[in-house]
Amino acid sequence: KTTRSPMADDQDFEAKAGFVDKEKARLHAQMQEFKGVSEVQSEALAEELREVVDEITTLENSVNMEKEALDALTEAKQRKILENSRLREKVEGSQAEINQLALEIRK
Repeated sequence: KTTRSPMADDQDFEAKAGFVDKEKARLHAQMQEFKGVSEVQSEALAEELREVVDEITTLENSVNMEKEALDALTEAKQRKILENSRLREKVEGSQAEINQLALEIRK
């Protein structure tokens, strides 16, 4: 059985500690790089999302304007139908009067 000197154990520990420190630094740098890429991607996605929201808002406004126009046309059509019904009643009433007068004239 070989025994190692305490000095060799210290050197081994320092070498491992140095490797761990280097690895931590490398991982930290890599994490910062990923974080930077992630922030850029997040900003790009946020911008895309803002554009989509703007498009949806524009479409929604357009649909609302078309709905208002359609509602106005529907109201105008209903008014015309009502007006035509009144005119038809007047015409029918006038026709009945004419027929009555014609009967009286023939008598």
